[in-house]
Amino acid sequence: MSFIFLSRRLETAALVCLALAVALSAAGCGRSESKANVRAEGKGGGASAEAQPVAVTTAQAVAREVPSYIQATGSLVAEESSDVAPQTSGQVVATPVGVGAFVRQG
Repeated sequence: MSFIFLSRRLETAALVCLALAVALSAAGCGRSESKANVRAEGKGGGASAEAQPVAVTTAQAVAREVPSYIQATGSLVAEESSDVAPQTSGQVVATPVGVGAFVRQG
């Protein structure tokens, strides 16, 4: 169950990063004037000046599969934790439970 939780957290983080990237790229669009307009207005030509042609390079689109996983490095913090302590005084010699195992009362 903890692996599913981790997977959903990474999935949510990936969606947040994707949304942020889309928002930032959309915010950058349309905020600056094109260089052709700035040059034409700077020469005093205004709207009557002809824009110079711009060289454009094209490439053929290729369909491919995109992997549905993210490789990341970081640290994890548990959402829940518990302190194991005996009811009586003494020394804890062993705990018959593995680290990360799910346990129930009793």
